[in-house]
Amino acid sequence: HFEAQYRASGPPQWRIELNADLISAADRKVIASRIFTGSKAATENNMTAIVDSADQAWRDVAAQIVDWSADALARRPAAGASRPGPSR
Repeated sequence: HFEAQYRASGPPQWRIELNADLISAADRKVIASRIFTGSKAATENNMTAIVDSADQAWRDVAAQIVDWSADALARRPAAGASRPGPSR
């Protein structure tokens, strides 16, 4: 979901909310899931400033997703790594 929120006066503020799932290619199970949010107010009430603020808000959310994905994957066991079995 994304929107430019206009107030009574002044430039709008972009608000972004994005739900992301990290899926295992091997078994198509969800590894991790998270909601990312970002916002950025436009500096002026003109098309260039509004588009620039949207771009900055999306870049912020994208950077959050990249960092989260890298962290989630780094915490997973390596493919083919043996997992401890049941104790006997």
